[in-house]
Amino acid sequence: MKIYNKKLLVRLTEEEKILIDKRAREARLSTSRFLVKAGRSGRIVQRFSEAETARIAKVLFHLSRVGTNLNQVAHNLNYVAATGDDSPAPSSAEVRAIHKDLQALIIEIRALLSS
Repeated sequence: MKIYNKKLLVRLTEEEKILIDKRAREARLSTSRFLVKAGRSGRIVQRFSEAETARIAKVLFHLSRVGTNLNQVAHNLNYVAATGDDSPAPSSAEVRAIHKDLQALIIEIRALLSS
């Protein structure tokens, strides 16, 4: 176990203190540990809350499903191109549905990244 027996006095503005405290809370660290990590690595990795983790897992699940659908469409189009048999070709409605799903996921991912 490390012994933290050294202190560091830091002078900062009220706004800087508020910002550092906020970032420390977001990273789920004490202000002291946050500043030490920032000083050692130059970068702080923010931990996700349980709600954010669940939301990310949901987005990844749906992204995987859309990826599977897109792979099936590509496989069928390659089959059509190779054989000339267009019976397994995806309908335009299927392609539009996949596109709509991808657009929704893009919006969700942007929301996650901006929060």
